[in-house]
Amino acid sequence: MDNSYLGLNSMFGSRVNQFSYSAITDLKVCNIDVDVFVRFLKEKGDFSYEVLSYVCRESLINQFHLINQSNKRMYGRFADVLIYLSESIFEATSFDLHLTREELAGMVSISRENIGRAISRLKEEGIIRISGKKLEIVRMDTLQQISRQDNILC
Repeated sequence: MDNSYLGLNSMFGSRVNQFSYSAITDLKVCNIDVDVFVRFLKEKGDFSYEVLSYVCRESLINQFHLINQSNKRMYGRFADVLIYLSESIFEATSFDLHLTREELAGMVSISRENIGRAISRLKEEGIIRISGKKLEIVRMDTLQQISRQDNILC
């Protein structure tokens, strides 16, 4: 996964960070004092340009994601989460899933019971395999097809 700037979106809008973060994998964190960061933004044009470019890219990604997710049904949204975890977080089709069904439900904006239904359906159809915390995407092409075809506007 690429580097991320956590807390940027509330850095100038509020003195209090509006979000909390938790990691689902091991990672390295570098804390930068706000005053030092602001000084760099003011004094280093190339640095400021890179940070602004990052903020713009993330903003577009988030807007497209929000629009895309609001136009999908449950299975398409769940397929998107599994694809995201596989491609962007773990960079593998088999990974340890340290998220509870409730956490997955929150990511997909559906109930925990519906996550259970979605998992059962994908397992029954041979699209995923789950053993304990280990999740394997067996048929990524089918999962991507579910993601594309579950758009309610299609």
